Amino acid sequence: MPVVEMNLRRIYDAIRQSPHRHRLSFLSISFDSQNDTPEMLMHHAHHYGADGVTWRMARVSNDQELQRLLEVMGVIVIPDGKGGYEHNAAFYLLDEKGRLVRIFDYNHPQAVSAELNHLLAKEASSEVVKQ
Repeated sequence: MPVVEMNLRRIYDAIRQSPHRHRLSFLSISFDSQNDTPEMLMHHAHHYGADGVTWRMARVSNDQELQRLLEVMGVIVIPDGKGGYEHNAAFYLLDEKGRLVRIFDYNHPQAVSAELNHLLAKEASSEVVKQ
């Protein structure tokens, strides 16, 4: 998780400079409700600079709901035998209706930032044309 969160922080920092930043929200979701207690998530939020408004950290405490979310998003989680997990990871872009728009590689935060800024600017300019 640290690499994913550090890269999300890089994207978050880059987007905060955008004039269209208010159109985007970040959500980190834990799949380890046993260890990622609300207190631990608050600690992570503070450590990574999540403000709790634009960037929130959450967990799904109901195991059935968590499994459904993981299945819908195509996330595979396997216990590593040492108290941690191995999992595939990505950044998911959802629209305001919760529909999946795009999946980004979490290892390329600069590319994700550039693409998000491009999408935000494109969307803002198309709204100006509609008005």
